[in-house]
Amino acid sequence: MSAFFEYKKFLAANQLTLSDDEKKIANLILINFEQIKSKSRSAGSRSKLIAKLLQEKSGELKANINLQEISNHKSNKINKITKLIISNFRGFQEEHTFDLSKKNNFIFGENGSGKSSFFEALEYSLTGNISEASGKRISLNNYIKNSETKKKPDVKLYVDTISGESEVNKNFSENSSILIEKNRIEGFSRVSSYTRSVQQERLSILFGTDEFSNFCTNFAPLSSYLLPLEKQKKTLESYESIRKINQHNLDNSIKSIDASIREGRNILNNSEYKNETSKSLLDKLIGNSDNDQGLIEIERQKLEQLNKVKPIDERVIQAFGTTLDKLKKTITIIDKTSKEISGFKDKISLKSLYEYIVQTKNILDNNRCPACQSIIRDFSGQLLLEKDPFNYAKLMGEELSFFKNKEDNLNLAKKEFDNLIPTFYSSLTKVNEVSKIKLDRDIKYSNYKEIKDSINNLESFYLQSKLEAEKFNITIKTSLDEANKIKQRINKLEILKTKLTELRTKYKIALANKKEVEEKTEKTNELIRNIQPLVNIENERNTYNNALNVAYSSLIDRLKKYNENLPIELASELSELTLEIYNSINKHNFDHEVIKCLTLPSKPENDIQIEFLDGTKDNALKILSEGHLKCLGLSILLAKNIKDNQKIIIFDDVVNAIDDEHRKGVRDTLLTNENIINHQFIITTHAAEFLSLLENMVGDYKSEVNRYDFCNRSNGRKVSLKITSPGSYIIKARGSFENNDPRDCLMNLRRTLEFLAPAIWKKLAKKNYDSNISMLFYGPNFEPNLSNYLEALRKKIATLNKKDDTNQLAEFEEILTKIINLKEKNKLIRMFLNKATHFEEKEEEFDNNEVEVILILIERLNNITLNK
Repeated sequence: MSAFFEYKKFLAANQLTLSDDEKKIANLILINFEQIKSKSRSAGSRSKLIAKLLQEKSGELKANINLQEISNHKSNKINKITKLIISNFRGFQEEHTFDLSKKNNFIFGENGSGKSSFFEALEYSLTGNISEASGKRISLNNYIKNSETKKKPDVKLYVDTISGESEVNKNFSENSSILIEKNRIEGFSRVSSYTRSVQQERLSILFGTDEFSNFCTNFAPLSSYLLPLEKQKKTLESYESIRKINQHNLDNSIKSIDASIREGRNILNNSEYKNETSKSLLDKLIGNSDNDQGLIEIERQKLEQLNKVKPIDERVIQAFGTTLDKLKKTITIIDKTSKEISGFKDKISLKSLYEYIVQTKNILDNNRCPACQSIIRDFSGQLLLEKDPFNYAKLMGEELSFFKNKEDNLNLAKKEFDNLIPTFYSSLTKVNEVSKIKLDRDIKYSNYKEIKDSINNLESFYLQSKLEAEKFNITIKTSLDEANKIKQRINKLEILKTKLTELRTKYKIALANKKEVEEKTEKTNELIRNIQPLVNIENERNTYNNALNVAYSSLIDRLKKYNENLPIELASELSELTLEIYNSINKHNFDHEVIKCLTLPSKPENDIQIEFLDGTKDNALKILSEGHLKCLGLSILLAKNIKDNQKIIIFDDVVNAIDDEHRKGVRDTLLTNENIINHQFIITTHAAEFLSLLENMVGDYKSEVNRYDFCNRSNGRKVSLKITSPGSYIIKARGSFENNDPRDCLMNLRRTLEFLAPAIWKKLAKKNYDSNISMLFYGPNFEPNLSNYLEALRKKIATLNKKDDTNQLAEFEEILTKIINLKEKNKLIRMFLNKATHFEEKEEEFDNNEVEVILILIERLNNITLNK
């Protein structure tokens, strides 16, 4: 909401100087603000969205910006807040009513008890925004819902204005400076947490404009996403490219047609059919649809008739003759060998005997016949017998070995004959199949004798068959030569047919391609004629988009410039007031830490310049500690509140962002600074001691203080309140007295006096009296005794009263005198006023009347100290 409001302020400040295109874009952002704000620079998400919206809503963009809410706004300053009613809001489930009509409204509770929900209810009611929701990127409607009840949140804030009491109107501009948040101050003080324009960023966080600053700095150039429209142009280019391709294909088709015609003429010129066309010749070759035979088919029929007359295969007859010749030779060998060995069959059986006789020559007496033992030779070596048996046996053995070999050859020849029989039968069968002369199939050739006896007939059959085959083959040779010629002619015609068929196919394909390409070209030309108007519209749109790009860049530059100057504008004329408040909070610093001059930046590039009492000058953000920077941030916010003429300050746990050293300065500044002393305060805190001291500084506690204590939500998430125990000691003392507890009454009265004593002393110093007093200390480690403190103050006031005839301090002297005298008279009261926090055994009872007397005196003292 704060970013949205600031954006509208930016438009209000610049609308008179914006161009129409800038106004259109500004209006688009205004209408779609939350959607656009939710996107960042990351991956160009915001620029992509804006480009998308500009395209989708191009016809809806208007140059008139509706800023009625800002221009017609009338200020109705809030005098004070009176009442807050909350239910189903954040941590609140049940309905709670808070009376906030008094000057001081204190909300106390530990962390997690619901103080932030209370503050956010005020923030939402006053400004319509919750900065924490924006920082967490959670929609406001979801953020304010109670997570348990899921019911519609209900927040009513009643305020008192010049028109009387009424429910508040949400107004970020008017009411944002009422709210002072701890997070803003802490963010302002952190030097290393921000890398962008640290000066501007700190002030943006401090004034609560960081949401707007973040919104402004997340705009990236639009040119990368509002790209020229080229869809129709690219389509046209693609059509032009297709047309070129079509023209190229058409040229190729025409070339193919011409090439086919030339090639056909060449084929015909090289043939015997020069006067034919390729089509007519092809029809002659293959025939036509009238069942007329083609030339090729006629030639094939002639060849088929010639191929029916088959020549006799003379190789089959020759193979039979070869086998027959082998049989004849084998028969001759068998007959001859059989005759040669037939006369030696009986002698062959004696071959073994002759071999035995030869072998015994070396064993027996070789001069005696092995058969008859007759002497073979005489002493002179003359043969006595007709034949030498050993020599004869050797001679006969050798002769019989020759005939034995003949017998072996005979057996081999018979075996050869048997092996030739299957070949003979096979070749004979084949001859019968091819020969015109048929051998009588009833003749049997089952054995050697039958074949031998038929050999002459077989030779005669072979010779006749051979002669017949030779005569027949000579007869059909002319037909075979004619068949070969026809085959060669058919081959030529087939080649011619193939060439012509391929050529006709190419020609037809080329014609079909030409027709198809011409049709495609006409369709493409039609598409080009139709798309040209769209290309013209697209060009006009691109011209418009270019103007939007320029307008967007100009608008965003203005917006960023406005954002850079916004914190400076908010901080303008705050320097002196900020310095006064800062020194008030830091009044206990050393002189060299006291700032003499402070200048808030007047330009984005300027620093927050400070000058110390010793003359040192520097950048505040560079030289000040984190604690002092927090005080400076708080001082700027308080100065802004005063400059805006606000009458209310709402603190969200602010003092918890301030270190202990400076909390006292904050408390004193709130209750003593003339610019804010009359403000209404609503303060949330979990700092018990700070609140206790703050409560004791309020004069009329009952009429000026509302206090609400929030319970720790340890048993659940809902916000609960508990019975408030006031932190004011004087109120506690009155309560103890009315509850008949004089001991606790006196204890709280002592605490009241301990608080009032330094307050009276400060009052004297503030009125520019001589405030030097003398006190007795019992040792270096002791605090001043309360009785000594009061006596020293009474003496000092008495002295001042004698010199001042206005009697401004007379009542102080009177009350202090009575208190001191009463203590001296009543030992019991004196004892409890001095050490009332200790347990003491006593027998005597308190005199309630005397306790009431001192209670009334100290109540009077408390009232005049804090209210005058």
